[in-house]
Amino acid sequence: MKKLFIASVLFLSAFFFADSVGATVGGPTYIYNFRYNPEDKSIYYVSNSQSGRGCPPTLQKLSVTSGDTATVFSCTQGAAFLTENKDSNQWQLVTKFEEMTEPFERLIPIHLSNNNIVIDLTFARTENYGPDVNEILHTHFFATVYQRGQNVAEFPISGCNKNQPFIFAGYTIPSLPGKLIFLSSAKGGCFEGGYIGESLHIIDGVSGITNLGSAYPPGFSKWNEPLLPSEATLVVFEKDKVIENALALEKDENRTITLVVTAFFFLFLGVVLGKAMWRRKMPDSTMNQIQ
Repeated sequence: MKKLFIASVLFLSAFFFADSVGATVGGPTYIYNFRYNPEDKSIYYVSNSQSGRGCPPTLQKLSVTSGDTATVFSCTQGAAFLTENKDSNQWQLVTKFEEMTEPFERLIPIHLSNNNIVIDLTFARTENYGPDVNEILHTHFFATVYQRGQNVAEFPISGCNKNQPFIFAGYTIPSLPGKLIFLSSAKGGCFEGGYIGESLHIIDGVSGITNLGSAYPPGFSKWNEPLLPSEATLVVFEKDKVIENALALEKDENRTITLVVTAFFFLFLGVVLGKAMWRRKMPDSTMNQIQ
């Protein structure tokens, strides 16, 4: 009887252990070390998923022409690297990625507000866990980018709920003027309460970008951590009336310019008319002496 009891305990222990090993949990995903390779026109970056799978950092690339993402150095390759180099850790793997991308161009951070760039979020739809589960997994939005009140681009983005914030940072590629790279950082879904997810978005049509390289405080560098709000980033809620405020500001700026131009016009007109009237009132002898 005692042997049967011990065997049962061992069987149940093995069952629960196997179940716990097979189970996966969620976790945040951070991306960093952004570099541009002009040969394949792609942005290379490190992606570190801290989910229960235990995957080491991977090297990804995003095509600036097609918008497609591809894996350069996979989770399996990273695990093999760490196994072959028994004294290595994941930071040495990241160092390997840095060596691979060292010849590429660094992306330059910019100050979004100083470049008259705003983002407006519009609710699109919600997505449940499944057809029989009335619980939200994702909330989908459209992010519309405006510069100086003009609609520049639009891209889809997902989160957990309508009331959450999204943080955006902007980067330029030195050899590709006119393209802007947005880094978005937000709670990407509602699984286990929601974890931070980060992604890159390619925007065309921006112009007149200034303050290159001076957007962030000294020593700032996006690393293996969530994007932090700063004076250079944008924190956006779906409920914000971003475009209304931007258009109102643009209207005020245009009104100010119009008033200044009008004032100078009437001042110039007044000087011309005044001089003409003065000439008409002066006697001819006096005018001849002046001439």
